[in-house]
Amino acid sequence: MNIEMIADFQCGCAERPTWDPKEGKLYFTDVDASALYCFDSKTEQSQQVYEGKDAVGGMTLNEDGRLLLFMAKGAIRLWSPEGYIETLLKGIEGEEESRFNDVIADPEGRVFCGTMPTDERQGRLYRFDPDGTLQVIL
Repeated sequence: MNIEMIADFQCGCAERPTWDPKEGKLYFTDVDASALYCFDSKTEQSQQVYEGKDAVGGMTLNEDGRLLLFMAKGAIRLWSPEGYIETLLKGIEGEEESRFNDVIADPEGRVFCGTMPTDERQGRLYRFDPDGTLQVIL
């Protein structure tokens, strides 16, 4: 096995590698920098594709190539490879001091997403449904 560096962005906390098999792209985040990066296996180029003020704590890949970004304060945004961002949820009451951490989609298209604990409470587990509703699971 040969291990090869494909990107060197000096991330503070690189996480959530997400592979897009249709486009041959690997996306990953730097939670500390509130940034999203992409490695294109066809061109062998890496680039930063998003930087915002809210940390991206998790993401899932839609069939159409857009990414659902799960962010600080409970925000959920839809990012397209063209750089367009649509806010689906501005935030969640009670999550102002927290952020999403890990997320996973199930075969039904529902996304289970957890938030970080704060000094006042434990983290929570939510389910974000394809119709845009969000439910507390735990």
